[in-house]
Amino acid sequence: MERSAAVTRCRPGQLLPLLMVALLAASLLSGAAGQAPTEVIELTDATFEHDTQAATGQTTGVWCVLLSGRSTDGHRDAVRLWEALAEDEQSEIIYASIDLDANKKTKARFHAVQPPAAILLRDQGMYVYDVPNDEDSKDIIFGFVTGGYTMLPRQTVPPPGSKPKKAEEGSCSVDGADCKKEKDDEAWRDRFYQVLTLVVLAVPLVGAIIFTILYKRWEAAAKKQRREARLAQKAFEAAAAKEAAKDGGKAEGKAEGKAEGKAEAEADPEGSKDGDAAAPAAEKTGDAKTPGDGGKAEAAAKDVQAEQEALGRSTSAKKKRMGKA
Repeated sequence: MERSAAVTRCRPGQLLPLLMVALLAASLLSGAAGQAPTEVIELTDATFEHDTQAATGQTTGVWCVLLSGRSTDGHRDAVRLWEALAEDEQSEIIYASIDLDANKKTKARFHAVQPPAAILLRDQGMYVYDVPNDEDSKDIIFGFVTGGYTMLPRQTVPPPGSKPKKAEEGSCSVDGADCKKEKDDEAWRDRFYQVLTLVVLAVPLVGAIIFTILYKRWEAAAKKQRREARLAQKAFEAAAAKEAAKDGGKAEGKAEGKAEGKAEAEADPEGSKDGDAAAPAAEKTGDAKTPGDGGKAEAAAKDVQAEQEALGRSTSAKKKRMGKA
């Protein structure tokens, strides 16, 4: 009875302050529930899918995860960038990071992403963006997570336990050792085939150059020999013609002398003695005469001598040029 009396004594005006306090508390609680943490969340293989629900609904919020490793170039700068982004109290983005060097399963799961990279988990997919290393890197990443991601294609999130298909895609193993060896072997094969190709192309070319040089030298020597042979042949023919001209001149002189002596003896028997005495003189005169063939022989000999002198001058000029070179 006392409790009911107390209730009946409560006036409607007294409930208004209680309702206002309840509404204020509810708004504060709802605001606190929608606010993202101001620190970077460190993820591991065990907590990545549990916290982000990347491939199982993404009901825990919008996550921007830094995929990097201690051995990755620019890792420290990327970590400091994520810490600066997480300090924004007005942001609804949850910033997290995972060390791929220490978490091999997650590294294998996102093997297609080249670290350091940011993956934005939202809209039942993921958007991948390379982490910049500029003075305005913070503004770039902030623009990416707040709307710039729409300019990129939405990719399917790999399911947990995914691994690179080395046999099918020819990708490297997770630990990187086989990857380095495979790349080294491939680079060595490429260099070997390049050298082999150069050798195959160079051998015929070098052979053709050597053959051309030898052929030109042989052709020049053969040409010189043919020219010398022609000059020798002309000289021989000129000498033979000259000798034949001398023999022919002697024979004609003797014949003319005998004919003149005989004619004088028949015309003047008394002067036959004088004719007999004049015959030797006529023979001598005939020996001194030279027919037209003798003049031709001398001209040919002069031509041969002129060609030999020209050849000698050309040879000496070539030797001088070779000596200067």
